[in-house]
Amino acid sequence: MQIDTLYPKRFGTWIDFAKKFCNGHYRYFGARRLWDARGSSNLSELHQRLSEIMIRRLKAEVLTQLPPKIRQRIPFDLPKDAAKEASASFAEWERLMKGLGSGVIGTDSNPFTQVMSLVTRMYKQTAVAKAGAVKDYIKMMLEAEQLKFLVFAHHLTMLQACTEAAIEAKAGYIRIDGSVPSSERMQLVNKFQSDPETRVAILSIQAAGQGLTLTAASHVVFAELYWNPGHIKQAEDRAHRIGQTASVNVHYLIAKGTFDTAMWAMLNRKETVTGSTLNGRKEYLKADEGDKDKWEFLNFSDAWKPSEMLLLPERNSGDYKEDVFFTHFEKEKQHDIRSFFSPGGSKEKKKRKRTGDEETSPSETTGRGTSSEEREEIKETETIPDEDFSPAGEAAADPSAEPQSQASTWG
Repeated sequence: MQIDTLYPKRFGTWIDFAKKFCNGHYRYFGARRLWDARGSSNLSELHQRLSEIMIRRLKAEVLTQLPPKIRQRIPFDLPKDAAKEASASFAEWERLMKGLGSGVIGTDSNPFTQVMSLVTRMYKQTAVAKAGAVKDYIKMMLEAEQLKFLVFAHHLTMLQACTEAAIEAKAGYIRIDGSVPSSERMQLVNKFQSDPETRVAILSIQAAGQGLTLTAASHVVFAELYWNPGHIKQAEDRAHRIGQTASVNVHYLIAKGTFDTAMWAMLNRKETVTGSTLNGRKEYLKADEGDKDKWEFLNFSDAWKPSEMLLLPERNSGDYKEDVFFTHFEKEKQHDIRSFFSPGGSKEKKKRKRTGDEETSPSETTGRGTSSEEREEIKETETIPDEDFSPAGEAAADPSAEPQSQASTWG
């Protein structure tokens, strides 16, 4: 939009841009013909044209004295009992994507709905499946004296498992997620920065991935991956920024045979497109595989179940797959990802919010010391599947429809 304002029609209409730089074309899914502009094309030309109107300075060029950042992948196998559901869903997703790629799909099927529903389920199942291994990894790192590190996660499931690990290891920790008011976050940051007994910061990728300085940490652990490589790199840089005097080691915990495998490949594809467009060269999340002997114990981790001390007793139904994804207050307001793309989605969301407000009782304001008003702010549990996993995504429409309203989408 900004470029279009300064240089009107420099890249043509939205349709022109989509065809030339987004590999825009029609795809057939059975009898359905859908417009697909999710790809990339002619990136060298796009970079050249952008470089004529954009000044770009990279962090490595400006902060030349900043210590290096070293990424490592920690791939591990899950126990059969923990990986059963996640592996089954992943195999189903692979079959579905192969069918979509070959055009073999039922005429009555809605490929977008199928993929989105399956992606949402896999993302949650992977969090539950690997939570036990993540707990063990955190405990292992806490055995090293004076080591301070950050742990990033997305789902409430994983954040809870990480919190349990710190409590069971009797280590000092802070936790920042969507339920923590902005006014309290700086106090927690100052505590982590100045208190040597506070060993680990448990952070939501969305709520704490930007704007915080946590240079007291020398290690960053990603318990889960996220859809956007920009969010990932911003989270890494909570520790790798001005004020850091030591090398920063970034560890990505990737469970084999789960949705982690697909997400890691997707993140690197996106990073390649971004690097080619903005910097004129292909870039990747370069992460060498770590020393296998040091993390082989993760292959024998027990399946995780939530600790009763962290569950709200009045809502501890025993179905942890529901209880731990959302707080009891927030769960009533959650909606299927498909509602984002339905005409009445926003109305339904508002209706759920009003209903949740009316049904909140005083007994529901205890929890872990967080009020119901604060828990309303929790955002990290709202999973937003990436368009890489959808057959046509939001661009699944006739390109000739309302071209003027979409003319500035690329900006």
